[in-house]
Amino acid sequence: TVLGFGVEGAMKFGVYETLKPQFVELFNTPDNTIPFLAASVCAGAIASLFLCPLERVRINMVTGTETESDTGLFSSLGSL
Repeated sequence: TVLGFGVEGAMKFGVYETLKPQFVELFNTPDNTIPFLAASVCAGAIASLFLCPLERVRINMVTGTETESDTGLFSSLGSL
């Protein structure tokens, strides 16, 4: 969980900071609220795409439903 949410937080921050200037230029409004909000929503969605597979692996490891090849975090990522 810590690894998954650490990756998710880093992705969210990185994507948000990357998209902010692009969305400000794209929306071209005097108020930056809407571009910043749009960048935040996109960053959260992209970060969730990376978190969900990691959480799937973690749940499979905790519940014991992993297959023969899913014996750890990194080996389980290959089966996604």
